Amino acid sequence: MKIVIKSESFHMKLVVPSALAFNRCMAWLWKKLLRKEFSEEISGKEWRKLFRTVRKTARRYRGMPLVEVEEKSGDHVYIFF
Repeated sequence: MKIVIKSESFHMKLVVPSALAFNRCMAWLWKKLLRKEFSEEISGKEWRKLFRTVRKTARRYRGMPLVEVEEKSGDHVYIFF
C-alpha cells in the first residue's frame, strides 16, 4: 500500500505493507474506534474477514488507486493498493 501526499512545497511517499495495515490488531483497533459511529455492532470475526478480503484484493489489484483526493489549492493525497 502506497500513500502519496503532494502540495506545492511538500512531497511525501509512504510505503506500508498491506499485511501490517490490515491485520488482526488493526481490525480490533478499527472496531473500537468506529463503535460509536455505527448503530449496529460489527463483530471481531466480521472485521477480520473484511481485512482478509482487503489484503487479498490488494495482492490481486496491486497499484490500483483506493483513494484520490485533490483540493482546489493544488494539494493531492493518493492511496494505492
